[in-house]
Amino acid sequence: MTTKYRFSLQYPKPLEADELGAMNQLARDGNFSRYTSDVTNQLEQEFSKFFGVAHSVTCSSGTAAIHGALIGLDLPVGSEVITTPVTDVGVVLPIIYQNLIPVFADLDPTTYNLDPKSVEAKITPNTSAIIAVHLAGNPAPLDELLALAKRHNIPLIEDCSQAHGAEYHGKRVGSMGTLGIASLQQSKHITSGEGGVIMGNDTILMDRVRLAVDKGWQRFKSLRERRYEFLSLNYRYTGIQAAAVLPQVRRVDRILAKKRRMAALLRERLQPLSDSIGCQLVLDGAISSYYSFPTYVKRDEAFRDELVDILARDYDIECAYGYANPVPLYLCTAALEDPVKHGRGLRYTERRYPKGTCPVAEDLLKRSFLLPFNEKFDESDVKEMVTRVGAALERMVTTHAG
Repeated sequence: MTTKYRFSLQYPKPLEADELGAMNQLARDGNFSRYTSDVTNQLEQEFSKFFGVAHSVTCSSGTAAIHGALIGLDLPVGSEVITTPVTDVGVVLPIIYQNLIPVFADLDPTTYNLDPKSVEAKITPNTSAIIAVHLAGNPAPLDELLALAKRHNIPLIEDCSQAHGAEYHGKRVGSMGTLGIASLQQSKHITSGEGGVIMGNDTILMDRVRLAVDKGWQRFKSLRERRYEFLSLNYRYTGIQAAAVLPQVRRVDRILAKKRRMAALLRERLQPLSDSIGCQLVLDGAISSYYSFPTYVKRDEAFRDELVDILARDYDIECAYGYANPVPLYLCTAALEDPVKHGRGLRYTERRYPKGTCPVAEDLLKRSFLLPFNEKFDESDVKEMVTRVGAALERMVTTHAG
């Protein structure tokens, strides 16, 4: 046993030598802003083609993209936004900062994504939007969620931060909701270290989104006429970041193809262990981008903890507990646990998020773990890793039987 497998999403993703032209030119010119070269505009056009939308607007992070989308939608102060309890906190913080109320719907225990029935149960006359996260690159049930949004006349935001290139019934995720957003943070398939993009098809809405990430500054007017149209922040993306990302957009489909082949092999190899371990379910008609590979034990938390411990100690496989966090966001985010103290009087502070808010999500995270998995894996890595997992499970079963 020589290869050590470590769960990590923050690994190097270098550009090729022939992909440095735009970055080198910007460095020579010193034009690093998005407004001093055309590179950022080119990137936004490439993103529009990639996601299959009419318009794309880059910004400084995935969190900024969520915030920009909410500012663009101009939702009523104090209204409710329904989202998932299992994702990055960058989905929730913009809701709070926009003086809206986060509401958590529960998950489908097999897909890790929002359960449409739970979403529907959480809709009230005060609901103003739904944010659906395609977790781990796995498309959420968009047919049901879009139908709900239409029936209640509320926008659906698709968070594709982990799902670059994922598809749902032949369309790229991010193209079907009112707005889509994606992150370009270091762990993502396409990255500039930090960054984000907002996508949409409504020209008027996307014009407002463009203002929302640029302090509301009316750049389309002459300098004499410009005003700051509404309250917003500086979430601009830079030209140098765009130059790093542009070649990645053009080759990411090759990376996704390899990850999908390795994920299919990993599923196949884990199948004989299915009495003990389950994998995230991908819905019929959906194609995951496999940002990561969520798995769960079919027993209890103690069994999960023992397995993860043995894999790390004796089999050189370090996994992550739960999903990013071992508990839902409302149980590990101080602003949600003590909103009066941390929210300082914002509208959401009257809401409480106690244990049991999303029982399926809480149970799933107790039994879940993330195996090491990225595009650098080849067939030998997948086979070797599953062999070790199988050996660890066999040893555990023998020990418990004795």
